[in-house]
Amino acid sequence: MNQGACFFVYGTLKRGECRESCWPASPLRVQAAWIRGSLVDLGSYPGLVPGDDWVRGELWQIDATDEAQTLEVLDAIEGYRPSGTRNLYERQQVDVFDQPHAAEPCAQAYTYWLSDRAAKLAARPIQADADQAFVEWFGSPETS
Repeated sequence: MNQGACFFVYGTLKRGECRESCWPASPLRVQAAWIRGSLVDLGSYPGLVPGDDWVRGELWQIDATDEAQTLEVLDAIEGYRPSGTRNLYERQQVDVFDQPHAAEPCAQAYTYWLSDRAAKLAARPIQADADQAFVEWFGSPETS
């Protein structure tokens, strides 16, 4: 993926979830993707925290002309302000992989990590099933 901006999403912004319609522009492409980290269950949405799991989500590719508007909308959804000290989430760029345990990333993408302040209040970690090589959030009963 070399055209436009990429976003890795793992919760309510995925296809079929409650905030899918919040994207301000149609994606050029959406594909399954993985990053390194861990997920915590915050009730009606997850939080991404540092960890050694493979987290499954989606890689959304947005046209470069829609990058600024998309960042503005997603920043508002995720409670992120570039100069904020009380952010719920922190936006960062991460290496994204097209499969778990891949040797090389397929893209760099924006994603939102649960802030250190919010992580201290987080609920329980989301564990992988014994037969899975990754963790994934499927939505809560309130959002599905």
